[in-house]
Amino acid sequence: MSALEGLLQLCDRIGELQARNAGPDAEAAASTRAEVREIRSRFFAELPSLRRHPAAGSLDDAELLLLALLFHRRLAGATDPVTGGSLVALLRHAGFPRTHALAALGPDGRLRRERWLHATRQARGHEPIDTWFSATPAALSLFWSPGEADDAERPPAPRPYRDEEELLWDLLRWRNLCLARAESLFPADGSIGGPGPRFRQQRESARAALVELRRRLQITPGGREFRLERFRRGHRLGADQLLVAVHLLFSELIEGEPFISALECLRVIAENRTDLFAKRRTIGPNGRLRATGIVVAAEHPELAKALATDLSLADWAAEEMLAGIGLPPRFDAGEIDEFLNGDD
Repeated sequence: MSALEGLLQLCDRIGELQARNAGPDAEAAASTRAEVREIRSRFFAELPSLRRHPAAGSLDDAELLLLALLFHRRLAGATDPVTGGSLVALLRHAGFPRTHALAALGPDGRLRRERWLHATRQARGHEPIDTWFSATPAALSLFWSPGEADDAERPPAPRPYRDEEELLWDLLRWRNLCLARAESLFPADGSIGGPGPRFRQQRESARAALVELRRRLQITPGGREFRLERFRRGHRLGADQLLVAVHLLFSELIEGEPFISALECLRVIAENRTDLFAKRRTIGPNGRLRATGIVVAAEHPELAKALATDLSLADWAAEEMLAGIGLPPRFDAGEIDEFLNGDD
């Protein structure tokens, strides 16, 4: 595992600690802080971008982790700033004293002095707790710069999809990885211990499968016009909403289960336990899937519970998603040339 991947997984664990505990677990925090030191010892050897910034050598472990947490947020798709109080809480879960974190975020701290952070002060807020922070481009480039990956570590170039059926099987693989992730995050025995290494690996596998799927689709000639992709764009479905639709589709067609509980659908899209609360709307009656009729519910009005129901993919939605199956395959330019030129 590279130093960068190790640090990103470390940020995952810090977030899990915060979601699981009102206060930090002393043993877990000590372990996390030790990991920061161990990973830092490999950073300069493995990340050329860090070596290109002489000033980065003066950053201490807490400052480096603060920037890494902001980089991690960007990778997760969060572009909004975060308050100083939230960053202090995250560092505390990594075992760093709150006074240390407050000093690092303060107006006289190195991160703001040397422009590693953008800071937006609130008119009546308390500095730096209520100040909004985001990483500058220079800070983000500490962890990743275009073209810096070693060729030997680059993943193989993605292949374009030959037809929509191939895309559909990739969606099935992604959905199955998300199911495995849910089973690890919410074990059948109801245990509430923290997610272990197996869960983290399954989460990374599910994320990687979605990224690979999107990469292949982007390089596929006419990929934007795949009927399934037009369905996704036309109804403005995000990854979670698409996953629910795909889960219901395959549950019916492959497993013979046309109705799936709303709570199971919620667990399938959850990447951590906090998502059980944060993503309820996605499955609820006011979410896009049910509001547009893509997903229909076997309502139990006497229960007055939005998630106490079974869900099914509407027939018309299934027809739209599968409309491209069986169409002639799309050929790329190389395949057309081979066909026209014949075998040598």
